[in-house]
Amino acid sequence: VEIYSIEFSTKRTECKISSPETFPLSDRLIQIKIASSNEFMASNILGDRVFTIQSSGITEISNENAVRIYRVLPNSRLVSQDSALYRVSNERDLVFESSNNVKGEWIECLNEECTSILTMNEKGMLWLDEKLIMTQATSFSVCQQFVMVTTHSHQLIFLPRSSPHLWESLARSALEGHSGNEETHRRVERGALLVTSVVENSSVILQMPRGNLETICPRAMVLSSLRQNLNSLEYRAAYALCRRHRIDLNIIHDNSPEMFMQTISKFVNDLESADHLNIFLSSLRDEDVSKTKYSGFSSARAVTSKDNSAYPRKKINSVSEAILKVLRVDPLKWIDSIITVYVVQEPPRLEEALNCIIDLSKEGESSPDLIEKSLKYLLFLVPADKLFDVALGMYQLPLALSIGRRSQKDPKDFEPFLEHLVKLSEIERQ
Repeated sequence: VEIYSIEFSTKRTECKISSPETFPLSDRLIQIKIASSNEFMASNILGDRVFTIQSSGITEISNENAVRIYRVLPNSRLVSQDSALYRVSNERDLVFESSNNVKGEWIECLNEECTSILTMNEKGMLWLDEKLIMTQATSFSVCQQFVMVTTHSHQLIFLPRSSPHLWESLARSALEGHSGNEETHRRVERGALLVTSVVENSSVILQMPRGNLETICPRAMVLSSLRQNLNSLEYRAAYALCRRHRIDLNIIHDNSPEMFMQTISKFVNDLESADHLNIFLSSLRDEDVSKTKYSGFSSARAVTSKDNSAYPRKKINSVSEAILKVLRVDPLKWIDSIITVYVVQEPPRLEEALNCIIDLSKEGESSPDLIEKSLKYLLFLVPADKLFDVALGMYQLPLALSIGRRSQKDPKDFEPFLEHLVKLSEIERQ
């Protein structure tokens, strides 16, 4: 028997296969599963022999009762036989464990003591101990946060391990099509079966009927990783996850508004890039997406569009003002973001945005290129005609002329008028 170890790289799509370790054994091993950090378990193809595999070699487990092994359970020292579980003892014997909770051929322990067991039979019935969860399962897989199940209706359903009392209702809603929550379920290709999940990449690997493997990143796993990053104040990783998987950036604030407002300076410093901060500011809405789009698995958190609590007032202004206080520490570095703050507020503070550019022109440290870049950025955010009128209202004629020349206006329509205003005194202009 030759056993290979494979090391996968999560950053690059490659793997390293070690040289094989050869063990003398005149049998064919199947179902090699991890039993502990330094030990594997396997059974032979007939199911009448069980082995433990360590770096020192392969050891056969005593099977005096001729127990026929159906399954080797991962992350434990358990094997199943018909409707009973047997544990591999320290003396390398098979010891009867239990038979009450085993309802099917596919078995998974949900805790280290194996007191909670998930089983599925060939008819598609999925059981949690003695409780029937659903009857249309085709495969299932267990990860740290979820139990994932594929169904005959070509859906991938996510059941949170922290709330087993919700599993039956969540499965029923997904199967009946009553739930529009994209966290609880999603469509998959016909006949797709679960292989495993990669928590670090928020991905699930599926095997298609034609034999190929495909990787998907379901909303449930992405949002679970995102909430963990936000709760641990890893704002850079959370922002990158939102951009990569097209998650509404409002979740960064709405996940925990009080904590976000208290650590808003860390958020700005973690992003580092003014472009990234501008995208966040531009995406702000007076809506609590943690109660609408991303309400999670609890039906109590989900709200309808008529619920006013899901639309907090002045969220845009409060968040942008808090960010503005941080940006004023280094206004030259964050000039574009400061302009964005003034533009996104309700109502927009366009005069103050124009004053930022005026202040740049007065400061000796500001280069003409920076002033030109900031003005072009403001024109990208606000229509030129609107800015032209605001500049006229501020009696900033050179700025109004600069804006007018960058607009779609005909110079004959505004240049004579501006030249006439220049000749007038300030009181006459007013």
